Amino acid sequence: MSGKTLKLPSCLSTCVTLKSLILHAININVVPPRFHLLSLKSLHLLSVNSSGDETIPSLLQVCPVLEYLVVNQTKDDDVMFKVVPPWFCLPSLKSLHLLSLTSIQHLSLCSLTSEVNSFLLLQHRARYNDPMNLWNEPTVNPECLSTHLEILEWRQYEGTEQERNVAAYVLANATCLKMATFSTRCRNKYHRMLKKLKKLKRVSEICQLVFE
Repeated sequence: MSGKTLKLPSCLSTCVTLKSLILHAININVVPPRFHLLSLKSLHLLSVNSSGDETIPSLLQVCPVLEYLVVNQTKDDDVMFKVVPPWFCLPSLKSLHLLSLTSIQHLSLCSLTSEVNSFLLLQHRARYNDPMNLWNEPTVNPECLSTHLEILEWRQYEGTEQERNVAAYVLANATCLKMATFSTRCRNKYHRMLKKLKKLKRVSEICQLVFE
């Protein structure tokens, strides 16, 4: 679905065959009471804006069996996750693809209390300020990271100090991590970044570090 403003149709709540939904370039003002997507397993939110801080978390919350989530925003979009409510939980989520740091700085790993085992991070280069500077190490290690995360893929990795801090945190706490893939467009820094990544502590003895 794409357009300007989407009023979530109540008929979707009774649809038991809807497994996948793509929302593109739309605004969502409100999630109606008793609205549910009980069968939805795959959701793409592409440049989706909302009128309230809790609208998007509320939308995700009505998808109890959601397993695959893709979030993509450009620098011109409003922040999708302005506030992460304390009640927010995605109990069935297994794969999360965040294609914008605008969302990442607000949707922290602490919000993902489900068994997420695949995490894709696609970083868009910030022109004027680096959103990654806003990242702070969690005071409590999220369960999804420490006991469930198996695959990490970080695209457009540039090897900045803040990025290394995030990478170091994940590698040091993801006990079940099987593979961590870092991709970069900075070919002139390839060997230097690879050398620094290899020096980072990996708590998982079976973790394979891949650099592309």
